[in-house]
Amino acid sequence: MSCYIVNKADTAYAELTTRGTVCNFDDRRGTWNIWNASLFLDGAEDLVMKRYNFMYFSSLKSSHVSSVIIKEVMKLHPSLHDYTHKSDVEFRITIELGELGQTSAPLKTKLFDAKSGQLLVERFLKLVFIDNETRRPVNNPEWFLNKHSHIQGIPPELSKMPLPEQPMEVYEYRTVVRYSDLDSNYHANYSLYVKSCMDCVTTASIDKKLVHFSGDICCYPVTFLSVDFLGESFVGDQILIAMWQHSEKVNEFMFFIYKDADKKKLTYVICQFGLEKMFSRSMPPVSKM
Repeated sequence: MSCYIVNKADTAYAELTTRGTVCNFDDRRGTWNIWNASLFLDGAEDLVMKRYNFMYFSSLKSSHVSSVIIKEVMKLHPSLHDYTHKSDVEFRITIELGELGQTSAPLKTKLFDAKSGQLLVERFLKLVFIDNETRRPVNNPEWFLNKHSHIQGIPPELSKMPLPEQPMEVYEYRTVVRYSDLDSNYHANYSLYVKSCMDCVTTASIDKKLVHFSGDICCYPVTFLSVDFLGESFVGDQILIAMWQHSEKVNEFMFFIYKDADKKKLTYVICQFGLEKMFSRSMPPVSKM
């Protein structure tokens, strides 16, 4: 079991170390899956926000205001997928606050192998605080903007980009939001959307609907993930995932996730995979239920 040790923390920067990975963060291949790698970094960020007042978090959050993620981008080195819960490894995590917007706060978090120095994950988040009743963003307080006015530069990875047109031919997959998918805001945690996309592309791969990829998709390393959060879903909501493969970059997949009842867009996801299968652990044959 991993334990975070805070080596340095102020309101705009933090550095932590941790030994080992978390048991049950692995997938059926035995290595880290993409959403749990993200949750692993969440744990570090949550610790410095709540105990060490990173971002003046305790002053910004209240019973009337919650923080939500509206965009996440992850760049992953393929060797991340070599680690298992049995790996004797020490990680170093750094967390930086970027230039504040009127309602947003960008974060850049990096995960390193502390011994080799290899950068394993670079993650960019855009956070906003929302009114719990209206579910609308609230402006950052003036004192908060002034405290960090010296921080310049918004990561280009978090730039707002127009959403693409969905093609006519897509692969569809459906699922439902369960109580176990909810977070402390009582809406579906963002990990549900990533899991659903991985289930969708895995099903398509096993159904032989993809170019190049075949069998269980978790045999291919995820190298890039981008998620734009466009709406909320709640327990019992039926959701529809529409997926298509890039016509030229065959390692790239795009997903729109909709609330099935009214076709409201919930997320837009881009995911890239390595083209070579990983064979560090033998996989049993996959059969459809």
